[in-house]
Amino acid sequence: MHLPRDLRRRVCEYYRHVWHLDRGSLLGDGRGAPAGGAGAAPKGGGFLGDLSPALRNEVKMHLFAEMLRANPLFQSPRVQACAGLVEAVVERLFTTVYLPGDTILRKGETSPWMGFIGTGGRVAVVLPPADETQQPKTLKILHEGDIIGELGLIFSARRSTDVRALVCVRVHVLSRDAFNAIKAQYPAEGDLLETEIANSLVKRGRMSEADVLKLTKKRTKRRSRRKRDDGDRRWSA
Repeated sequence: MHLPRDLRRRVCEYYRHVWHLDRGSLLGDGRGAPAGGAGAAPKGGGFLGDLSPALRNEVKMHLFAEMLRANPLFQSPRVQACAGLVEAVVERLFTTVYLPGDTILRKGETSPWMGFIGTGGRVAVVLPPADETQQPKTLKILHEGDIIGELGLIFSARRSTDVRALVCVRVHVLSRDAFNAIKAQYPAEGDLLETEIANSLVKRGRMSEADVLKLTKKRTKRRSRRKRDDGDRRWSA
């Protein structure tokens, strides 16, 4: 491949970081940017990809279940009472790696996934400059266990900020397709989890209650339209 020198350097740096993170780790289950970031969702591989499905899920439960249960989104009594919900989320998580300076989420995009920042990770929420005379403004630093992309996951809303990696960081990703599959399996708990996500956005000042209500109405209309269209297609088949 005839790549520019700087791009070759970053590719080598990426694999060096991945090798370093994977030393003694069981998380070789996928690399690259998830859909909505800089590329398509990675395929399974590495150590976890070599295991049988049952053993792979058991290992992932050991690695991720406590992280989820410790997160405020999963601390509702009804959510915690549904052991299968946590297992369903863990089963569908995949891990991706970003280098320092990588843009994980970009302003103006919709992020069809939600990610949990992995061990030792730090990312910056950045307001990009409006023109070349301005500088980007860091609004917040997020750390291990924090969540990114949840607004786009449930509302398909366009982002107003960038999210950039400050260090080499793992992000444990739940895609919208996976989330929809979970909601189909656990409808009541899935709706409750969506409500918890919306409430957390309000508590953190990311959205107002009026904004949540407005987006919820739009989402309900889209779902009703899809159901109606699906019904029309079935009748015409």
